[in-house]
Amino acid sequence: MIETAIRETSYTLPASAIDEIIVTGKEMLSKPVTLLPDVELVLQELSKNTN
Repeated sequence: MIETAIRETSYTLPASAIDEIIVTGKEMLSKPVTLLPDVELVLQELSKNTN
């Protein structure tokens, strides 16, 4: 997210914005993961094809 923000601001992203991105990222990582329907089944099928 930080890399994209830096590129999109032509390398003029203020440090305060970087801090906000870090805080948002940490908040996202602390939330539980909710899989979409059938994701577990798809992953199981895909793992059968991996050697």
